[in-house]
Order: sequence, then structure tokens, then C-alpha cells
Amino acid sequence: MPMLHSPLLLWRTRLSPLPRELSLHPSAVLRHVRARAGCVLGIWVRAGLGDAPSVRLSRPVAGRSVGQCLSDSCALLNCHNGGTCVPLGASVYCRCARGWRGSECAERACPCGADHRPAHRCAAGATCVPLHPHAYTCRCALGQAGAHCDQALQISDPSFSTNQSSWMAFEPFNVRHHTHIRIQFMPRSGEGILFYTAQHLAARSGDFLSISLSGGFVQLRFNLGDSTICLASTCPTDPGMDTWYTLEAGRVGNSGYLSLHGKNVTTRERLGMRALDAKTSFFVGGVSPLSAVSSSATEYGPSAFDGCVREVVVNGRRLTLTANGAKGGANVADCDGTACGHEVCKNNGRCRPRVGVDFECVCGEHFTGAACETPVACVHRPCKNGAACMPANTENLNLLGYVCACRLQFQGQHCENKITFQTAGFSGDGYIKHTDVRYDRRNLLINEISFNFTTESKDGLLLWLGLAKDGYNDYLAVGLEGSHLKVAVNLGEGTSAPVVVTVTHLCKNEWHSVIVRRNQTLMWVYLDGDLVVAEDLDPHRRYKALNYDAVCFLGGFELGRDVSRVTFDLYSQRLYGKMRDVRLHPDEEAIDFALFAEGYNVHGADEL
Repeated sequence: MPMLHSPLLLWRTRLSPLPRELSLHPSAVLRHVRARAGCVLGIWVRAGLGDAPSVRLSRPVAGRSVGQCLSDSCALLNCHNGGTCVPLGASVYCRCARGWRGSECAERACPCGADHRPAHRCAAGATCVPLHPHAYTCRCALGQAGAHCDQALQISDPSFSTNQSSWMAFEPFNVRHHTHIRIQFMPRSGEGILFYTAQHLAARSGDFLSISLSGGFVQLRFNLGDSTICLASTCPTDPGMDTWYTLEAGRVGNSGYLSLHGKNVTTRERLGMRALDAKTSFFVGGVSPLSAVSSSATEYGPSAFDGCVREVVVNGRRLTLTANGAKGGANVADCDGTACGHEVCKNNGRCRPRVGVDFECVCGEHFTGAACETPVACVHRPCKNGAACMPANTENLNLLGYVCACRLQFQGQHCENKITFQTAGFSGDGYIKHTDVRYDRRNLLINEISFNFTTESKDGLLLWLGLAKDGYNDYLAVGLEGSHLKVAVNLGEGTSAPVVVTVTHLCKNEWHSVIVRRNQTLMWVYLDGDLVVAEDLDPHRRYKALNYDAVCFLGGFELGRDVSRVTFDLYSQRLYGKMRDVRLHPDEEAIDFALFAEGYNVHGADEL
């Protein structure tokens, strides 16, 4: 309880000031009053010093030997704004008219206040928002609907409303060096925020990135600490026409791009800041509160989006646009009012709403399962030895309807044949993931990796040393681009400029050898015995260790992970070719593909 200073007593008769030691607590004040004779009109207590407001003590809870000063107990009490004086034993109080409160009914009552009668009707989890002294509205949490938010709502394709200041918020992740966003949306209005994140949630936000509609045109705006960069679509959207648009926008360093209607807008790399320091949530459809949006993030001031959104992908990660998938939100409805959302049914299955908040998928003839995710031919588990049964591509669909993705050391149509090999063969759909069991004893300041390979394609990923969970894990990567060797390294603060060895053209189906040596930031690359790269990755030596977390990928990444997206377009596809004699350190034997490794769709390619 805060210390109370300078109690002020108004008496009918003159009384001496309160002793200093009695000004510390209301109970002391009341004991002092009890020792006096006379009439007390009111007692005010000031909590604080200086201009701190005083509070009048209202209805008593106990007393003794107190009489009425005047014959009319209400003569000294003035109830304002239509309030009525009501005697209560030896005291009186004001019964206030609707919309007013306080000991003399001089304070406006908040319709959302706990002491307001009648109480507001907003359901638990919703927020009561006063409109004026006699009215309020309910701001519904995600999964709630109705005037009082008392109805359950399943969100599959969220619908946002400008008038309701709708928004959804998602857990952020690192988008510091590059930000790639894909959004599918259907606008009802030509204004509003589609996506927003910033360094601070304030009008002076620091760094920010915003995608919004302005006059029907899509705008990408971002500020990395020096100036705001703005890109706008060349063609406007057509709000209110039930048209879905696919937008791709983002940045790499301080160069931005935006693509809508198949028309691209880009800005070139320039001198200046290159990293986006974003710490707020990822907001979709609006921001709470809108006053916390950077003044430079929109053209004419921030407003919530009015329309539907059915897909948001940030740096390859799909945001789950449901009540459970978001960390927060308000006043979000569902686009069609059913549980049928975008791609809830796979493989061209048709979603059919059911009673309540459920749905069912009507599958085509070749697929089954709750979401049409399983090829009919896979129901009987034709794939052996732990293989994954997967839908076949279109040209093979009428043959079997499925393909078996074989685990490492197995091959055959149904993965029925166990194999051993020293040369791994890749056909553009496989990978090997090796675990370095000696990682804890490695000197991470130095590396020397070596391997031999052939290729059947001019592009492809050969080796990726690192976790590959996102673009900010450390890595050392080797691959092919346009029949040339391409090496890229990240030691912890973004990617050094990838090195493409153009002096040597790699012939298809011929064996080539690669050695990559690294000592802190110094790197040497040897191709077929020739030194082709000698470079200092960072002369400032800010980061010197390669923390690859004991993981090494060969030929690609796990099934379902697109090489282009995982590497942020450093490499375009998986390997078509062969690899052998892979060494992570020069003093060790080549990797044994049968030990400490996992993988799929790798066949033995040993030469006779």
C-alpha cells in the first residue's frame, strides 16, 4: 500500500492539524477523528506528494457513537449529474445515474469497468472496449465470434476487417540478412497492412519491413537503419472482385524485389545498412495497436487489411493461419465461414464442409486418407525395409500410382534389395545425411574437406556442411552452377560472397576432385589438383569458427525440402551424379555410407 500524505479533513468546526505521526495510514486518521467533537462532512486522502490527486473516503464499514449533525442528513451532500442522496444509518451516499460514478457522481463511468452496472457481456478471453459512457464493443480473441464473442469459430482462411482493426501475430524468427515472403490474398479494399515486423513496436520503430496496399497497389517498404526503401507494384489489385492474388516480395541485404501479376519490380544493391534487426512479432492483416506502426511503413497512415489471406510463407516457413497457429490476434473471422481452408485437402481433393466446425475431403480415384494424402496403392504398404511410399508424378500415375523412396543401403522398385557401396549415386531425388561423431573434438577454426564426383547436370548441390535449418546456421557448401564449381561459406554473420570458379568448365560424366581448406577466414579451393581459389572471407576476422553441428549433407536435403529454398537460391537442385572418397578431415578414412548416416534414394554406383 502506498504511503499516504497530508490527509485533509473538512469539519463543521475548526480542528487543529493532524500530528505528523498520524499521517501515515488511514486507520491513524480515523482514530484521530474519533477523539474529536463536531461534524465531519468528508474525508479526502492524498496518495503521494505535490499534485497527486486526493480520494474521498465514501461509505463507512464500521463506527460507534456517531450521530447525525443536522436534521436533514443529505443537506451537506451534493450528488451531481442526476445522482440521488440516500441515507444509510448515520451516514449518506450518492446513488448515481447510469454512466456516472464516484462519491458525488462526478466521474464518468466506464461501461467496461468492473463496478459498472449492468456489467459488460463480453465473453471470457474477449476485451471490452468503451465507445462512450453508455456503449462498448467486444474485441474477440482468435477463435471467437459474435457481438459478445460468445460463439466458437474455426479459422482456416482468415478474414480481416478494417473497421474491426483485425490482426494476427506469429512467433518471429531470424530474417536479418534476407527476407522472402509469399502471400496469397483476396482484397475487399485497396488499403491496409498485409505483413509487418519491426525492431520496436512504436511509431519510431527503428528497422522495419512492411507490405501493404495503398490505392490498390501493393507496396513493400523497409528501413535497415538509414533510409526507407519503397517498391510498388506496376499494376493495381481489383478489390471486391473475389480475386485471389499471389504476391512474392522481399529483400537480400538492401536490395528489394516485388512480384505481382507476373511483373517484377526490383532495386539494386547500394551502399548503406544491409541487415534487418526485427524483434517484434510477425503481424498479418494489421498491427496492435496501429499507433505503434512506423510512420514510414505506409503511404497514408496505417490501417488494418480488409479481405482474406490464405497463405503466408516467410523464408520457406509457412505460417499456420489458424487460432492455434498464431500467438495472438483479434476480430479475425473466417473467409467462407467453413473449416475448408486453402490446401486442407491434398492432391486435388475437394473439401466439403460438415455440420459444425468440421470438414471432409472427397479424394480422387488415386488417393485416400483424411486429407487425400495417401496414394491408394500405398494402403497395402508395398514398400519394404522402412521405405517411404510416395505419390508418383503425373506420367507414372497410371502405372503404379506410387514410388518407393528407399532408405540408405536399399534399392529396387520396392526397396527389396540390400546393397553396400563406396560410390553413391544420386538421381535428383536423394540425399545422404552424415553425422560427425568426432565433432566435439574438432578444431572448428580449421577445415579440410575433399571428395570426388561426377555430374550429369550443369547444376546441383554436392556438399553442405552445417545444419541447414535456416539461412543463419554456419555452413560450408560446394555445388555446381552452370557447369562451374560454386563454393559458399557462412561463419555466423551472413554469407560471404559465393565464389564461382569460372576458369574451369566441368565436363559431364567425368570424375573431378575437390579439396576445400580453411584456416579461420582464409580459404583455398583445389579443383582437379589446381589451386583455383585463395581468398580471405573476412579480413576483419569477426567470425572465425565454423559451427556445423556435426551435420553434413551430400547430394541434397531431406525428402520434401527444396534445395533452392533451403539454400536461398545458392543452389537450384539436388545432385544428378556420383560421389565417393568423401573426407571431412584429411587424417581420416573416407565416410562409410553404412555408418552414422541416413538417407533416401541413393543407389550403389560402384564401377566394375
